[in-house]
Amino acid sequence: MFALKFKGEVMSVRIRLRRAGRHRRPFYRIVVTDIRVKRDGKYIESLGWYDPLAHDEHKRLKFNLEKAKEWIEKGAQPSERVKSFFKNAGFTLTHKRKSRPRGSSATTGS
Repeated sequence: MFALKFKGEVMSVRIRLRRAGRHRRPFYRIVVTDIRVKRDGKYIESLGWYDPLAHDEHKRLKFNLEKAKEWIEKGAQPSERVKSFFKNAGFTLTHKRKSRPRGSSATTGS
């Protein structure tokens, strides 16, 4: 997982929605942020936006998929809603796991 150093502590990073707009007229920005920051707090980078009330399907969602891929490669974890945006855009999240050699197990018995 991508981690930032801040005063000696390690912080995890998440891709999530940040609410903007006015009362009863929501508008969201897709941002990369530290997990400890509030929903509408500071963010590291903005990747795009989401307007749930837009009538035109093309004006409802816009985000930079290349930047999102870069952040995911660094270890940023997308929220459930952002994962669904990626899935609809045709981007599948694949986690590269370190493979163990065949025949070895996590626990070895004596």
